[in-house]
Amino acid sequence: LGNIDDTSDGGFLNPDSAGLNPPFIKVTISENPRSSLSAIVTFELAEPLAAAVAFGAEGISEQITGIQPPSTLHEIAVVGMRANSTYRIEPVVILTDGSELRDNAVSFTTGDLPSGILDMEVVVHQPAKVQPGITLLGPTNPQKNTEQTPDYIGLDEIGEVVWYYFDDSEGSQSGGNLDTEARQLSDGSILLALKNEYRVISPGGKTLRSIAVSQGAAGCNVGVGNIHHDIDIMPNGTVIWHVGSTCNICDEVDERNAALLWVNSSTGEHGILASGVRNS
Repeated sequence: LGNIDDTSDGGFLNPDSAGLNPPFIKVTISENPRSSLSAIVTFELAEPLAAAVAFGAEGISEQITGIQPPSTLHEIAVVGMRANSTYRIEPVVILTDGSELRDNAVSFTTGDLPSGILDMEVVVHQPAKVQPGITLLGPTNPQKNTEQTPDYIGLDEIGEVVWYYFDDSEGSQSGGNLDTEARQLSDGSILLALKNEYRVISPGGKTLRSIAVSQGAAGCNVGVGNIHHDIDIMPNGTVIWHVGSTCNICDEVDERNAALLWVNSSTGEHGILASGVRNS
């Protein structure tokens, strides 16, 4: 996952703020209210510069967030940290000559995992090909604990949970997800196919935009609870929504079933892009 702008409340100042390295003016690190495994780093610069955040821990290789475009104020969500671990966090700026300058490192300790996360065993068959990063999963869990079981999780290269997300939409707590879809978009945000809607969030869990296709007539598989298949967003913002079939050998009551739909991401207006695709 990359890291893009996010928001938070509170935070604590870099204890070395009195002796910040120019061009840093103020650095604040906040706990992310949406995740015990995430921090939000805010820093003010004396001049507009591109910026990122580097983070690492003992026995864990250093990582760096995606680079934000030049600005005097940066707010970056740091994701990908393991539970109950102390990390070294350093704001980074890219100077006009391309060189890198870091502020003083600050320690940040992550919290516990939600208690409802499923026990998992990850087997790596080709360790030499494993690369650092986060793999997003939307595990089906019929025994979902409605308050403590995340709808989505992210695993690092050794199978540790380093990211999670709770779906707070209406009706989302009625049972486990079906064929949940999560993917990262080119701008670093994450596209989720939830029970009632599609939603685009920042890696730190902030909702950036969302939309639902209204339920059709009886026998229609479009709408609430029926995003059972793939979903994607085109460069112009149009959503491509795959709606499954309602039956095996039959004539569909609603032509939007067993079809690819296009959806206007601003209004929810939608139509058929391709029909007869069933559950492929």
